[in-house]
Amino acid sequence: MTSKRQQLEEAGRWLRRERERRGLGTAGALARRMGVSDSLISRIETGATAVTDERAEQIAEALSLDIITVRRTFGLWVPDDRSPMDRAEAIMDENERLVAELLARIRRMNRRKQEALLDVLEEDAPEGGQER
Repeated sequence: MTSKRQQLEEAGRWLRRERERRGLGTAGALARRMGVSDSLISRIETGATAVTDERAEQIAEALSLDIITVRRTFGLWVPDDRSPMDRAEAIMDENERLVAELLARIRRMNRRKQEALLDVLEEDAPEGGQER
């Protein structure tokens, strides 16, 4: 897992590449286009400063980039473009993975711990639950 600092640095490198692709050779050139300080752009490009929602919009506009791409790159909220069925399937897949992981952990327990866990689960089971 990458740290927040690493994510900011990676996003900053991305911004620099995008700026340079558009012929803006310096952070100052982008700063002037956005109406912000040179040092702010420098701090964003080095990963020293996080990008706010407002800054993401300014970056997208100044570099003619898709706002969703900019927001995603800087770790900001983006709408989920998956269909409801795709989201439901992803949740079910994750639940299946978690259940499999839980079962594997339970199987590694000794018999006494397994029985104690089962007793706890049965206490909280709804009426009509399965007997052991």
